[in-house]
Amino acid sequence: MVGRAERGGGNRYALPVTRPAIALLLLAPSLGCPRPAWPADTVVLLVESPPETLDRRLALSAVAENVAGLLEPGLLRIADDGRPVPDLAESYEQTDPITYLFTLRRGLRFSDGSPLVAADVAATFESLLSPRLASPLAAKFSALSKVEALDDLHVRVRLRAPLAPFLAEMTMGIVPARRQAAPGETGFGRRPAGAGPFRFVSWPDEEHLLLQANPNYYAGAPPIRHLLVETVRDETTRALALESGHADIAVNAISPPLLARLASVPGIAVLRRPGAGTAYLMFRMDDPRLSHRKVREAIACAIDRQALVRYKLLGYGEVADSLLPPQSWAHGPPRPRPGRDLARAQALLDEAGFPRGPDGFRFTLGLKTSTDRFRRSVAAAIAQELSEAGIRVRQEPLEFGTFFSDIQRGEFQIAAMKWVPILEPDLLYWVFDSASIPAAANGFTGFDREGYRDPVLDGILEAARTAPTRRERAADYARAQDILARDLPYFVLWYEDSVAVVRDDIEGFRPSPFGFFDGLATARRVVPPGRER
Repeated sequence: MVGRAERGGGNRYALPVTRPAIALLLLAPSLGCPRPAWPADTVVLLVESPPETLDRRLALSAVAENVAGLLEPGLLRIADDGRPVPDLAESYEQTDPITYLFTLRRGLRFSDGSPLVAADVAATFESLLSPRLASPLAAKFSALSKVEALDDLHVRVRLRAPLAPFLAEMTMGIVPARRQAAPGETGFGRRPAGAGPFRFVSWPDEEHLLLQANPNYYAGAPPIRHLLVETVRDETTRALALESGHADIAVNAISPPLLARLASVPGIAVLRRPGAGTAYLMFRMDDPRLSHRKVREAIACAIDRQALVRYKLLGYGEVADSLLPPQSWAHGPPRPRPGRDLARAQALLDEAGFPRGPDGFRFTLGLKTSTDRFRRSVAAAIAQELSEAGIRVRQEPLEFGTFFSDIQRGEFQIAAMKWVPILEPDLLYWVFDSASIPAAANGFTGFDREGYRDPVLDGILEAARTAPTRRERAADYARAQDILARDLPYFVLWYEDSVAVVRDDIEGFRPSPFGFFDGLATARRVVPPGRER
């Protein structure tokens, strides 16, 4: 369904999306420069930045992980509701609290035609724990005790202790054992071999990566014969490339103001579905003012999330009620999503002991954001709303590297951020358990950057990691979400839709709520009646 832009008419939330957007498009850099000669049947996918590697064991960015996922699937994949389901594995069973048995599909082959067997699976996971590979994802697999190939079709995985979230890590891409003779060698990341729907063809420069339908894929070669992954860093240029027909698909790479423009362009479809990314404000819990729960609640009451979704996201999202997205099996029943209550916000600040001063303000807080134009416009609207409650906001937009470094070191008061995508509810453990506060013990890599501590919540989240059934885990996560809604270490703002912009001669593509590119395995190009490409 194509979204319609809301017109603000002088409203403080409004962001022009018609003539200014057209002007931006006209000012975009020319796309008429010479290009390599790609095959005539090539479909062009636009991404915001180049993948740093095509080896999923080393991928950190979403682009690298999503592109590598087209080449190197795992034993399992993540279904739309966040459940791990079979992929290269035909089935799996848990034989005891720490042991899983995976049965591979028969006849699996890598893209070069060689067979994929259980020994390749065992070698992949062994390499992830090898210092020679130095995978940045190694910590996710520290629970592994042993992975053994029982025969060509069966793999037994033993853990050191029960860990229910571990199945989500079995989505790691499987690579050939013979390519792991020298783990970490850069050649594999540049010329990978996997068993996915596409296979590697060439990577002539940083901006262009050519893939081809894999005839050995277990589900059959995709209808798209050639896929070009093209990096275009400027959003306006991406929009122009889609409008002009230079490109065919962009997934979660266009912000709402330009989506509104593209939705009205003939020959373009804007496809959307509820996404698994959550935008939020994070409060530093040891700040002299933000340590007061009433101050955090006052900030929540002063912000009009409905208006922000309507006028900033232009309807491409919905107000959130938890960090976990609604489609997650652990989200539970809907929770209240109250609107703005400025009178209550002011009363809470009075009760917390922060009256207005002679200048009308109670105190000043810093709000850190990235320099992204859309995120900055949201921060400006939030600052205006908080000023009406008597909180002066000092906006601090930072280049992403600096922004992320400050967040990791706890050098912020409020930070506007987004988790995307949220695949496993165990994220709550990593984000809110006291053991995850960045410290020397965890190498300052913990995700509890707000410094939140609650021993009751710690116990609940740790129990959810070892609960024997999904039903018991869901009950634990429901209790955890209720505590977080009460304490407000985060104030969740909205769930952003997963949005794909596609040319109308591409059919069969469905956006993933997690932003995955796997819909390309079933998409195809058609020629609309009366028009040749």
